[in-house]
Amino acid sequence: MTDTILSVTLTGEDLDGFVSAGPTDHIKLFLPDPATGILNAPWLTEDGAIQRPDTGVSISRDYTPLRFVAATADSLATLDIEFVLHENPGPATVWAQGAAVDDEVVVAGPRGSVCAPSDAARAILIADESALPAATRWLELLPASTRVTIIAQGEDDSIDAYFSADQRARASIEWLYREDGPGQLLEAVRSLDFDADTFVWAAGEASELIPVRRYLRATLAALQASSPAVAAAAPADISAAPAAQPSASSPAASPAAQLATRLSVQGYWKRGVVNLDHHAPLDESDPD
Repeated sequence: MTDTILSVTLTGEDLDGFVSAGPTDHIKLFLPDPATGILNAPWLTEDGAIQRPDTGVSISRDYTPLRFVAATADSLATLDIEFVLHENPGPATVWAQGAAVDDEVVVAGPRGSVCAPSDAARAILIADESALPAATRWLELLPASTRVTIIAQGEDDSIDAYFSADQRARASIEWLYREDGPGQLLEAVRSLDFDADTFVWAAGEASELIPVRRYLRATLAALQASSPAVAAAAPADISAAPAAQPSASSPAASPAAQLATRLSVQGYWKRGVVNLDHHAPLDESDPD
């Protein structure tokens, strides 16, 4: 991939039936204990919950399922996952760097999918290395008619090789490098133009995304309020199930619900925090 991203391909009969329909899908990858090499595998309970073993070390991390290829008569199914390489690697990165044929892991999920919006004329994707696989999924799943802008962040310009030529032709990509100093991400977002039919997705380091999210929420909410046609529109189709069609008697969606169809911001990791819960509110002072 690049100097800082490593791709690992998983395969096996147990991948038959794997489904990942949404760009922000994530799987839970259960890994061997790095101290013993023993994989303490979980299992599914009758209600579909993941049950970890009561004894031994159970290590898991969440990852984007980048690319899945179903089994054929001649080959097993494959699933590609990307790992960001760090100076002080955690157990998942250590495993990936030493992964070999016949090594075993457990893949759980995705539990559900949120589909790409079908009605956005423009999409802005904001991602650091941890979120580049999801940005790639967005490029694949957004309608061809959607104009795509990507703000991508890496340590240095070695990350420039991440996107293929076809992907670079599909989107306008701006790279930011941490070695150039802090504050670049918010500055880059502030320089963008937005309109009422723009969809924005952002993921990466949680602390850095808080001011970005606040700016985006204020900017998109102001556009929404000043555009009656959009303010009265039904939410975009970003659920896995078909959206109910509005009727004359249907109550209008709240401003917060409308905004949620145009903006999604998630912290995939946080400096100083091990195995961040990316489902938790990014900004506790403004969780909605």
